[in-house]
Amino acid sequence: MTHASGNPKRVPVRIRPDTSHLAAGDKEALPHLIRAVELIDLVWLKQMSHQNFHTELMAVAEQLQAAARFVTHEPFCRFLLGRAAAFRTNSYHASDIEWVLCLGALFELIIGPFEPSEKLGGAKEFEGTLGIVLPDQQKRVRQYEQLAIKFEDVLGRRYGFVPRYTSTPITVVDVGALAGGAMSFIAMASKLPNDEDIRASVGSKTTLFRNIIEAKFRELTLPIAQRILGVELNPETFVQFIIGHELSHGFAFRFQREHFGPLASPLEEAKADVFGVLFMYFLAERGVISPETAEEAAIACIADSIREVRLNLEEAHAVGALMRFNWLHADGALRFEGDRIALERSHLFEAFGTLGDALYALTRSPETAKSFIERWSTVPDELRSIVRSLEDLPIDIDPIFEV
Repeated sequence: MTHASGNPKRVPVRIRPDTSHLAAGDKEALPHLIRAVELIDLVWLKQMSHQNFHTELMAVAEQLQAAARFVTHEPFCRFLLGRAAAFRTNSYHASDIEWVLCLGALFELIIGPFEPSEKLGGAKEFEGTLGIVLPDQQKRVRQYEQLAIKFEDVLGRRYGFVPRYTSTPITVVDVGALAGGAMSFIAMASKLPNDEDIRASVGSKTTLFRNIIEAKFRELTLPIAQRILGVELNPETFVQFIIGHELSHGFAFRFQREHFGPLASPLEEAKADVFGVLFMYFLAERGVISPETAEEAAIACIADSIREVRLNLEEAHAVGALMRFNWLHADGALRFEGDRIALERSHLFEAFGTLGDALYALTRSPETAKSFIERWSTVPDELRSIVRSLEDLPIDIDPIFEV
């Protein structure tokens, strides 16, 4: 069992990953992989208190080597051995590349120093995440990837651009252990590595944490949907929307940092949410999901906007959420009724569509991006009141993993 932080703003949640499909050798490797991640907690605690953590790193390396004796996937075995060597030598570049190129394993192990920390003077914090790949979800992702290419063809004809779909590989996992910096904020996904040289040479990988997404939705977003929107929603629909969100980052029109500077992140997140919803409607048109599921995905996106705004108004996802929220309000897709929000369900598709049009136009007009964000990312007084009414709800989960 691992582990709870004790943060009073978080709600403890017991999470059991699906391991039923693991082969015998992988089941033998699993305890060693979990222990390696747990040891990262000790590394991180000493790192953040500026103590020497060499002994703990060597223990992590030993667990990775032990796991490598059992895993059945050769590229993943090579990665484990390479990462063990990296912990011993403090040289991670080669094993970062091995990790990006390792596809098709039944585990996804994100372990090492990744995110720069101000508390460490810019040095990278150690973190660990063990994911167990979900074959059924992977089949869905592969299907949706092909349909995203077709959806971009539709968008290309609508907007007049040449489709060039380039999504990073997406892996859907159930998380079995989290440690170190990964516990500071419980993410629903990761895109690594951060090294621009590696991204340029071999790319990156996106990992979606299915059981974390569902747990955060049940504990954080669903209560908002019930209280503020007066609706019930299915966590599985939200997982589908998140897949659509990540796939939408791959469309040819992007908010590149070289053109948009610090505005790129909130605009790109807003784009991914909006076109993630529109992709759900596209799937419904193709008969892949029901029209009701597409509409539910749009409503889930709105409910999750409020969750994001509660967390941090300056963060890219929250700024994107405010732009989306204000646009839908101005377009008549939602209205305030005291501390509740009423939805015009029949108008959701059209409102998301007009916002998609506006965001696409921005990709061709960087000079107007600042004024667009300033106009659409303000916090309405009604929304402030709604956020205050939710102060009794937690803002994050505190996962306790049971494997």
